[in-house]
Amino acid sequence: MNGVGGLRVIAAVAAAAAIAAAVTVSLVVTDRPAGSGPVRSAGRTADPCATASATHGTTPSATLPALEASAPAALAGVPPLFVVITQRSGSPPPYAVVRATATGDELATIAAPRPYGTFGLVTAAANDRTFVLAAQPWPTYQGRGPTRFFLLCLNAAGQPTERLKPLPMPPMPASDIVYRMALSPDASRLAVAVATEGKSLNTPGKSQIVVFTLATGSARAWSLPTTGDVGSALSWTANGQTLAFQFSYRNGLFTQLRLLRPGAPGGRQNSSGETVKWTADGFSQDALIVPDGTKIVCVTGNPPYAVVTYYSVRTGKRAGFQRVNNAAIYAGFPSPVTAVAGVDWSSTTGSTLLVSTLQGEAVLTAGHLTPIPFPNDGPLVPLATAW
Repeated sequence: MNGVGGLRVIAAVAAAAAIAAAVTVSLVVTDRPAGSGPVRSAGRTADPCATASATHGTTPSATLPALEASAPAALAGVPPLFVVITQRSGSPPPYAVVRATATGDELATIAAPRPYGTFGLVTAAANDRTFVLAAQPWPTYQGRGPTRFFLLCLNAAGQPTERLKPLPMPPMPASDIVYRMALSPDASRLAVAVATEGKSLNTPGKSQIVVFTLATGSARAWSLPTTGDVGSALSWTANGQTLAFQFSYRNGLFTQLRLLRPGAPGGRQNSSGETVKWTADGFSQDALIVPDGTKIVCVTGNPPYAVVTYYSVRTGKRAGFQRVNNAAIYAGFPSPVTAVAGVDWSSTTGSTLLVSTLQGEAVLTAGHLTPIPFPNDGPLVPLATAW
């Protein structure tokens, strides 16, 4: 990564059309917290769940059962727990479930606290024990709030160490559309993509990236003066210094992936910095930066020949791919997989990925898909997943 403060822009190519020239849009930075409340110190702190575990006396010896010898080796290389927001078909509202990645077993169920009726989003820290859930009224409309963020702490066996804890930031107002959120790897900060003047998810209006400090609730917002959508993806590098987000504008015709350094000294750099053209490979709407910060990974192409493609952060050029168009690699799914729809998690270098398909979640490594087991316990509709 270059030592450029503020923002670097990587111009991407939308699936519908290539961008002939990169477009630069500066960010406007404000120190005011989103919502009401005083401005507080924005210093980074330790994982809030580490404090919760010490305070509530959890049992660190409790662990998940070991993988059976017959289990696919790929399942040992991904986080052992995940939280999914789901609902039974025709039986709202959605709720959160903790599951074991290797077996799909349900370990805990969490309902949204009153007065909120459901969860809209979930995100995880790198330790796979600290999660943040976004609670909203039910029924919700187009992702609108008021949205309140809650801390979920798990032990190694996937059991909550305490009740859901409301984070100190005020709720996002009902006028905001909350698209996506991403917890920093060390669980000290929460990035939220929000539209402040949008009418719906399809007409987002003005967009902001808001970064909260979990310990204090303080916030800093980066506003994009151009009307567009920043809701496609948010991801952090492992060191927590860089936040990647997508920005689409002109009804999705143009798409950029941008890199923001929210922890840079003063946090006021708003230069768009280096601009790099991206090659025309049919750009996905779920691009992530891999934790080591060297590559962008996303799904390109059309089913059934979807390809997971890697791009160099330094040059913007294609740096490799994992092709997943051989029917033999779909063994284990209840029916043939027709497409990989998105990337949900990446190992440090991007060699192992957790991806979503039309048949469920899977591990992708060396071009081979290994399905995440999911028990047949009724018609479940997964809405959001976090590892």
